[in-house]
Amino acid sequence: MSGTAKVQVRASHGGHGVFTLEPLAGGQRILQFVGPLCDRHAVMRAAGAGAGDGFLQIARDSFYALSGGPDDFVNHSCAPNAYVRFDQDGVFLVARAAIAAGEELYFDYGVTQIEFPFRFDCLCGAAECRGPIGNCDELPAATLATYRAAGMVPAYIEEELRRLGR
Repeated sequence: MSGTAKVQVRASHGGHGVFTLEPLAGGQRILQFVGPLCDRHAVMRAAGAGAGDGFLQIARDSFYALSGGPDDFVNHSCAPNAYVRFDQDGVFLVARAAIAAGEELYFDYGVTQIEFPFRFDCLCGAAECRGPIGNCDELPAATLATYRAAGMVPAYIEEELRRLGR
């Protein structure tokens, strides 16, 4: 994972999280998401079987399953300090702005999800916490507008939002 930051998985609220070991600049790649590719059918089977969510949606019908690496432990926040960027080189967690060494890294799970079968009650504790976390088309209009203005909404999500008239 060249071009990524030094991070560490350690205890966090509700389990484990990923923390940066060095200061990060806005726009800096932090880590690469990897993992076995699976399709929507595999995700739906996992949801039907009561399996926990361990998937990152990377296209309309494509997902990464758990990789066994630090990318499996990046937590959600309704006030994220990072986002998922899709480049020609892969799928990366990227700093939204400067992040100090020692901070936990978060992205908003909802911004990468569309027709995703898993839901959870958010416990991020942010002032703007939305409570239940679901799909991008369920984001509050102001949050979606902020994410769009910052270039944080993946192309496959934008396509689906256009189809839905959002």
